[in-house]
Amino acid sequence: MLYITAYPQDTPVDATGKILADYPPPDKADLDELVKAIGAAVAAWQLVEFRLVILFDICTESLNTTATSAAFHEVTGFHTKLKMVNRAVAESRLDERGKADWKKLSEKVRKKSLRRNDLAHGVVTYEPSAKGRQKRLYVGQSPLNVNKFTDGEAPKIITLRDLGDMQNAFLQRARDVHNYQMAARQALMPLARRPQPKTSR
Repeated sequence: MLYITAYPQDTPVDATGKILADYPPPDKADLDELVKAIGAAVAAWQLVEFRLVILFDICTESLNTTATSAAFHEVTGFHTKLKMVNRAVAESRLDERGKADWKKLSEKVRKKSLRRNDLAHGVVTYEPSAKGRQKRLYVGQSPLNVNKFTDGEAPKIITLRDLGDMQNAFLQRARDVHNYQMAARQALMPLARRPQPKTSR
């Protein structure tokens, strides 16, 4: 088992960090495909966070969007940001049904963030002797995170197929948050500014 830690130089190292210069590297096309899929999944998650800051601004009904955005981005941890949004929704003028809908959606977003963490903190891993393309080159757990290997659970891996599924799941969560924020904007919009239904004469 080798760890690719210097893409695109493709320098393989063992679990101790020793460089294995004479070890056959993975196929470059396969490695490029995996890294591209990692980037696509991360970019999809960025859209989730983008939607959250807009929802935060809507629910706080701030008159200074710049200040709201600055405060939101001052926090770096995602779970803290999500808690900020949860609180903003809970204290907003949305009705109880709207708040309950967000509570369910927020939990779905939180669960996907755990998968995103597996990706962000993993290491591209190469096992040339493994059977099947998906299991030869994948994102695995860091060999230096001993907690991941002593908690009694089987080590998690993220294959190329998994990355495609993650990208789609992240994009779906982003769409869900977008739809919710649009409904929240409509619900909180002053009556005078709401689109009026057309009446027939």
